[in-house]
Amino acid sequence: AAELSAPLRDGDEDALREGLGRLVELAEERPRLFRDRRNVATDALRLWTDGPCRALAVELVVALAEGAPATWRKAEIEGRPFAAAAADACLELLLRDDDGADPSEWEVAGAAPPDEPQDCGRELGQESLDRLCRALGPASFLPRALEVVSILLRDAAQDPVPRWRRARAGCDALAQLAEHVGDLTNCPTKSRAAVPLLCSTGKSSMKQR
Repeated sequence: AAELSAPLRDGDEDALREGLGRLVELAEERPRLFRDRRNVATDALRLWTDGPCRALAVELVVALAEGAPATWRKAEIEGRPFAAAAADACLELLLRDDDGADPSEWEVAGAAPPDEPQDCGRELGQESLDRLCRALGPASFLPRALEVVSILLRDAAQDPVPRWRRARAGCDALAQLAEHVGDLTNCPTKSRAAVPLLCSTGKSSMKQR
C-alpha cells in the first residue's frame, strides 16, 4: 500500500502515522477493500517491533482481522498463515520494553504493579492476543500461539535467571488465552490436536517457516 510503502522507504514518521491512521479507518469501515492487499498486513507487522507508530500498526492488523475474519483466517503472508504470523508478533511484543526491569519485582511483589502505558509492548501484546483470538477463532489462532507459549516456558525453565522475561511473557499470554482454550471443544479434532500445551510434546521453534 502506498500509504505505508513510501513513508517506510523515506523514513517519514509523520506520513507513516497518517497513513496508518487512514488504513485503520478503512479497515474498520470497508474491510473488503483489503481482500487482495495482503502486503498491508505484512508492512504493518514489521512495525510491531518498535517505534512511535507501533500502536497504530498493531491496531491496523487487529482491525483487519476483526473486519474480515474469514478472509484473514485463510490468508497467507510471506508464505505463512496470517494467524501464525500474527501470533508470533503478539508474543514478541510481550518480550519488549523493559530492559531495565528487575526480575525479583515480577517474581515476588508486595503490591500490585503500577499500570503500564497503553502503548508499551506488554499491554499491546496482551490486548492483541485476546482480540485476534476472538476475531480469527481459537481453531486458527490458538495452535501457533500456544506452541510459542510452550517454547517460551520450556526455554525459561532451562535457564530461568537470564530468561525470566520468557517466563513472564508465557504467563501473560496464558492469562489472555485461557478463556479461549475451552472453545476448542467445539472445534475439529485436528485443531485440538495441534495445540502442544494440551496434546503434544513435540519440539518446535519460534522461527517457524
